[in-house]
Amino acid sequence: MEAIRALGKVVAAGNDALAALREEVRAVNRRLDQVLAGRAQPAAASDAGEYSFGRDRDPGDAVPPGVAAATPAPLTDTDEAVLHTLEELPKRAGRGRRGPRAKA
Repeated sequence: MEAIRALGKVVAAGNDALAALREEVRAVNRRLDQVLAGRAQPAAASDAGEYSFGRDRDPGDAVPPGVAAATPAPLTDTDEAVLHTLEELPKRAGRGRRGPRAKA
């Protein structure tokens, strides 16, 4: 029972921290809106190779070619072990000790 109370306190503290972070994000967004409202519109790109950050920006331009890896790096032995553990968690959830809610 004590563990449940402690867990409840941890959850409450997490919820408080999350609410504080959300408020900080709202404040940053308000400040960003103010800054962006005060900026002049950027000039159109003069060279076809440059990116225009105006309204005509293509969402595909977010990551220029050559910046992001085309294929992910292969998994290391540690990565494989973690992946295996994560895949096994749902299988293990059905096993183990029977709690107070388990039917006899």
